[in-house]
Amino acid sequence: MSLTISKKNIVKLSQGEFVSLNELELVYFKSAFVDQVCVHGESLFPFLVAVVVPNLTAIYEYFGVNANNTSAPNLESYCARTDAKDLVLNDFRYLATLNKVIIAVLVHF
Repeated sequence: MSLTISKKNIVKLSQGEFVSLNELELVYFKSAFVDQVCVHGESLFPFLVAVVVPNLTAIYEYFGVNANNTSAPNLESYCARTDAKDLVLNDFRYLATLNKVIIAVLVHF
């Protein structure tokens, strides 16, 4: 895997906060429950948007599901589960705290 970092990765949100999108992506990418993450922001809005591709194998392991079982739930059904969303969100919050991410750019569902 390789990661390409753009020079123009800093966004000023509408409330005046400067945010490095790549730094946030790197923080959230550390989650064992995530395969891919992309953070987007625009200066017209006071919030960021993240597209997250969960790591289904890690989520299965956390919930004690055998990933090789053909009757195991698919990605769509797990993404709809509140407890799976909370798992990823809580891990993001933990990583944000560990990496001293400012409160204004924390992830919310």
